[in-house]
Parts: sequence; C-alpha cells; structure tokens
Amino acid sequence: MAWTTPRDLAAILLSERWYATIAGPGNTGHQAKFRVAAFGAFAWTAGGTILSAAAAFALGRIGFDRPIDPAKLMACTGAVMGAWSTWFALATPEDTWDVTERLDTHLRGSFFKALFFPGLLLGLLGSGW
Repeated sequence: MAWTTPRDLAAILLSERWYATIAGPGNTGHQAKFRVAAFGAFAWTAGGTILSAAAAFALGRIGFDRPIDPAKLMACTGAVMGAWSTWFALATPEDTWDVTERLDTHLRGSFFKALFFPGLLLGLLGSGW
C-alpha cells in the first residue's frame, strides 16, 4: 500500500487533509477514532515506560551519574516502539464487518508494521551489542 512509510503514517495521523486525500471525500469520519486510539495507546505505553524507568532508577540500574549506554537505549527504544504498535493493533477493536472499505482499518496493520519491525530491530541490536 502507498501509505506504509512512517512519514506517511505520521501525516495521516496528524493531518485531516492528508487523511481525506487517501480516504476520499465523505470517508473522514473515522480519523478521529483512529487518532484517539493511536494517542491513547501511546499514552499507556509512555506510562508503562515511565513506571519502568522509575523502578530502574529506584533500584540503581540507571542514574544521572552514569553514562548513557547505547545498547540499552536501543533496546529500550525498540521495546517502546514494539509495545506501542502492539497495544494499538490489539487494543482497538474493529467496529465494522467490511474492513475493505475503511481506511483506518487498513492503517492499523500499516501502523503496526511501521513501528513494530524497526522496534524489533532496535531491540535485537541493543540486546546483542
């Protein structure tokens, strides 16, 4: 599909005009739900990331006096990207039987792939570094 690049997905997520260009006139009613689901999944993922970082800080695994470890940073970034995409893909139910007609149903899979696979790559690189 033509909208599977991360740049296009970001434009679709943030721009009503871009979404309308791809979805066609009269089919933009579901963009708000798509946007709420994407940002809601991000909020939950960010909350879990903050709690995890706070626990690691409290246990002394990370700190302001330590240098940044690139391997850990890559692994954490990959985990966050994978978690966000998975939460978004699995936690947003479909509300239609005919998924071939609505753009937001197609975008879920593209959004998942655009975040999950680079996140998986970063996580594996960080783990093997």
